[in-house]
Amino acid sequence: SASRWFDTEALTADGETLYVGIERENQLLRYSRFGEIGIPIPVPAEISDLPNNQGIEALAFVPRNMPLGGSLIAIAERALEPNGNIRAFILSGGKWSNFTIKRIGEFDVSDAAISPSGHLVLVERYFRFYSGVHLRIRAIPLAGIKPDTLADGEILLEADNGFEIDNMEALAITTNAAGRIVLTLLSDNNFNFLQRTILLRFYWPQ
Repeated sequence: SASRWFDTEALTADGETLYVGIERENQLLRYSRFGEIGIPIPVPAEISDLPNNQGIEALAFVPRNMPLGGSLIAIAERALEPNGNIRAFILSGGKWSNFTIKRIGEFDVSDAAISPSGHLVLVERYFRFYSGVHLRIRAIPLAGIKPDTLADGEILLEADNGFEIDNMEALAITTNAAGRIVLTLLSDNNFNFLQRTILLRFYWPQ
């Protein structure tokens, strides 16, 4: 029931169509337009059986003029394959397939978006009480993402709590009037007075 759809962690858009990921329920919803009730998207057991609070954390819809165009990419936060890499999924033409993303260190995925450059850009985070919060931004070429393969890409940024970061959970990618790619990140303070809500913006040199 709708009352069980909580812990909304992922959001992406295809025009006026919105896709929403519900982490604890391992459910995806599609909203055809604003104001309508979300329609559940059938998912395979590989998604519905993801561990509690380690399910789909990031969604990214791929524009139709790019590799994998028209596909929906879904990425788990911390659910790993036996080899220790991150589980990820592609919905294309109504069919699901799997791929994995190389896990570097103990970072978990917190969001993803598609860049005009043709990359799947990941926001990754890592937190330990003894070392604080860490942030990584990684760009994976869409052309290198294929079913049943391992994907990896360039690390654009890595920062620790010596920088103005916090629990960075949201990413949007836009192009400004000068044609420069802008990455906008937003943190989640978890209603915790020790954490902050921070908005960060970066240019991506091309």
